[in-house]
Amino acid sequence: LSTDAPLSVAKRAAGILRESGVSNRPGLFKGLKAIGWRQPRLGCCQLSTNIVDPERVNMGCLFRATTRLVRAMSYDSRGSEPIGMIPRKYLEAAGQYLDSSDGHQLGIAVRELGLDTLNKFDLNKRILEAAIGI
Repeated sequence: LSTDAPLSVAKRAAGILRESGVSNRPGLFKGLKAIGWRQPRLGCCQLSTNIVDPERVNMGCLFRATTRLVRAMSYDSRGSEPIGMIPRKYLEAAGQYLDSSDGHQLGIAVRELGLDTLNKFDLNKRILEAAIGI
């Protein structure tokens, strides 16, 4: 999140998005776990998500919903920081969701999800199939 966003914003957004929801209200995404926490390394609060059912949760849809939700609270998102590798089909699906007019879904996903915002996003190292050579 933007450096001025308080921890309460990250926690509130996580509760709204995650499957388990908050205060006996279900969240927006079945197949998603989320938590808001302070990220000292980045000097900001972070909304960390774990997509446990990628067939149900499109990364592009999740990113848009997160961005809109945080903006509605008068703050901004700084981008995405994926941990580990991503199967190609899920990153392509995110790109297709975010911009169906272009045939370069991987590039669209990297750009629109802000995957290069915090660190260089190397498709050859971060796409599962490319990294393992299939």
